[in-house]
Amino acid sequence: MKKDPLAPFETVRLREQALLERLWNRLRRIDKAPSEHVEQVRDALFHTDHPFLIVLVGPFNSGKSTLINALIGANALETGPTPTTMRITILRHADEEQEVREADEKVYTRFHPAPILENVSFVDTPGLESVFREHEVITRRFLHRADVVMLVMLATQALSAGSLDDLIALRDYGKPVILLVNQTDLLAPGDAEKVQQFIVDSCRRQIGEVPELWMVSGKQALQAQAQSREDPLWQASGMGDVLAYIEKRLGDRERIRRKLHTPIQIGQNVTRATLDVIKDDIARLDAHRSAVINIRVQIDQALEAQQKLIDEYKDKITLAFEDTAERGAQAIGDMFRLGAAFRLLRSGLAEMLGLARFSRRLTAEKYAQNAFQTRAVDYPMARLGEATAKLPARLEGADLQDLDGLVEYGRAQVEKLPDSLHDKVIGRIAPPATYRREHLQATSADLHTILEDTTAIQGDKLEMAVRNAVLFLAFWEIMVLIIVVGLAFLGVLASDNGPAILLIVLILVMMGFAWMPVQAIRIARRFTERVMDRRDDFVTRLDEGAGEHLEYARQVRENAAQPYTRLVDTQTTEQDDVRRDLEEIQEALTETERILQAL
Repeated sequence: MKKDPLAPFETVRLREQALLERLWNRLRRIDKAPSEHVEQVRDALFHTDHPFLIVLVGPFNSGKSTLINALIGANALETGPTPTTMRITILRHADEEQEVREADEKVYTRFHPAPILENVSFVDTPGLESVFREHEVITRRFLHRADVVMLVMLATQALSAGSLDDLIALRDYGKPVILLVNQTDLLAPGDAEKVQQFIVDSCRRQIGEVPELWMVSGKQALQAQAQSREDPLWQASGMGDVLAYIEKRLGDRERIRRKLHTPIQIGQNVTRATLDVIKDDIARLDAHRSAVINIRVQIDQALEAQQKLIDEYKDKITLAFEDTAERGAQAIGDMFRLGAAFRLLRSGLAEMLGLARFSRRLTAEKYAQNAFQTRAVDYPMARLGEATAKLPARLEGADLQDLDGLVEYGRAQVEKLPDSLHDKVIGRIAPPATYRREHLQATSADLHTILEDTTAIQGDKLEMAVRNAVLFLAFWEIMVLIIVVGLAFLGVLASDNGPAILLIVLILVMMGFAWMPVQAIRIARRFTERVMDRRDDFVTRLDEGAGEHLEYARQVRENAAQPYTRLVDTQTTEQDDVRRDLEEIQEALTETERILQAL
């Protein structure tokens, strides 16, 4: 079976439709996409399924309708000396003549059974130089749908300033343009060649190239149609060249190629224009993206300052607890020094006899109390307690001060937003209605409890340890004394070994007193361990509370600026997504164009 040579074009057509549909859907979600761009892409989608489209443009009364009638061989369009084309009329093929008005009341579709319309549709437009401005607007809006544009001008007014401007605009629009110089029958013999040469020279001089150019007479062609195309009048009209171009040069492959190129061109033009708009918006947002970055830097710096304040406070914590442990160890050492041996023994004897307990009830004094007071063991904890009480207020004050500056800065940035974005700001930049202090208060209460526990370490347990030590000393020394008395009663001390035994007894007595510094080291170590345990508890609770506060401090700042930052982030993300999507579509359209040209 012979392969269909036009099959590859169908693949390109389907590819075009998919890309144009993607572009159309994307444009409908872009706020700033001009409605005419959306309409153009929609038209391009329909265009891929319609016949080749030739659009005739030019000043009114230049004979566009007459030329179309001559090409199809029938008076399908009205003609006359006054501007008859007040609308866009699309002439398409159908078995019976009829006319349909599209949704836009200025665009009509007229159907006609002329054979040429099976492959080509013609569009008759209002004059580009019409005194009625809306005609020109309607015509220019329709040009994007053209596969080929035929620019019609009067032979008696060949290449006027307006026609030259139109030619330049059409060329810049990217459409293939054919010049039809009409009403050559009104020229004197020999003047047609002069007019043609004038147009060629002017085009070469003004735009650097010469478009396809035919000198024609629509009136002569239409008169000849009533007789025969073999009529000399038809030959003289020059319309044979135009018809040959349509029937031969626009054969199946060339016609389809050009037909498929038009939607690509529409998509490229719209994509390029939309990208320019999006890139302009992105550029305008650059300052606001920098402002959002600045806001986040401000928040980070504020939290870093608070973390630094907390870290400095933690240094004070370490020093305070170490100072307390050192002062306590010194106080315990003072109590158990060798110089106080006899006082310790006396205290131990009093404990054994119950006199010390009676004395304490009268004086409210305890063993460690005087020593700890002398060394001011409670002083570091008292200073730390004062700092702990001030910390929540300092953190809260920093929050409120930073919030005021952040709100003022954010509001100033909102005022600088483009007018199109003002209505998209959701919410108002403002500090929180209430400031949540519960986490700071709870943390502060827990820290004060730990400080109180640290101060209480010198309480009953320490007193018990000291009392047990002096009781041990008293017991030891009494036991040595009992041994000495027993030995004396037995007469051992009076024997030859008496001096040696007395020396041993003396050593035992001294061992009891020497045991006290050892006890002091043990008690001091235990005291230090308990103080350091409280320090660890303190730091752990502080870290928990600080983490909770810093998280809240960040959240409250971000919430205050969120109406602005959220808008800028959303717009940035959306526009970046749109830009990437449009660039992908643009690249795909270019690749499709390359594939089409290769066919």
